[in-house]
Amino acid sequence: MKNAKGSAISRLRSLLNQVGEIHIETNNGIWALRNGEDVQCDYVRYCQAKAAMTNGDNQKGSRAFLDIVEKGPLLPELNYPWLDSIQSDMMSDIITLCDKTISELDVETDHILHWVNVVLLWDSLEEEALKTKLQILSQKGHHGAVKKLFNKFVEEYQETYDEPFSHDLKTMIS
Repeated sequence: MKNAKGSAISRLRSLLNQVGEIHIETNNGIWALRNGEDVQCDYVRYCQAKAAMTNGDNQKGSRAFLDIVEKGPLLPELNYPWLDSIQSDMMSDIITLCDKTISELDVETDHILHWVNVVLLWDSLEEEALKTKLQILSQKGHHGAVKKLFNKFVEEYQETYDEPFSHDLKTMIS
């Protein structure tokens, strides 16, 4: 068994060296990967940015946070049971932090719109984000975009929940 594990670790080290400076370490039987200076891990960067925002360092954290989350969901093409809870927790945290940031923003609508777009990237059926985006676009006079966005949302809502969306466009922009 030890030889098989040693061979697997050796193959893994070889693969990781192709990515960059990544080391496999063990400490008291717990295995860990350590990135070198030349390797960036989006999940680690996400956790650092989230911690900065959660601890009140919004200026530094929000830019780093947006840089990561505006790329979209973590590993969307992979479907493993062990990954589902990580993806779900990450999505929930991102939407919660974006909603909190949006509610605290007292800046130009383009900045709010940027945050709302991130929420909708992670959850295309998030009603409050949709409502905020529709209101901003309507205020800017982009009525065609408002109608198109709303119709797309209503269609996706119907497909997902097999029931019609309960609000009309007029309600959403008022």
